[in-house]
Amino acid sequence: MRTRLAVLMTALVLCLNAPGGARASQDCATADLSAPLVGSRSVTRCVPGLFTQRFWVQNCKYVPPAALSLCLTVTLYTP
Repeated sequence: MRTRLAVLMTALVLCLNAPGGARASQDCATADLSAPLVGSRSVTRCVPGLFTQRFWVQNCKYVPPAALSLCLTVTLYTP
């Protein structure tokens, strides 16, 4: 999962620094956490999008005995 996250974050940085393109939407990263003691929490960070072609990846992990779930979603717009 660390490698996948590193690749996604690198792609985000490259897309944010690329010149030109139509600013169609927003590039976002969202983390959702659900746990018995803390309930459900969600954090989203967005920056202006540079391109129009949508690309997204979601990675979720569940721990049934602890009733814990964590999802990370990254949405990027590419050329």
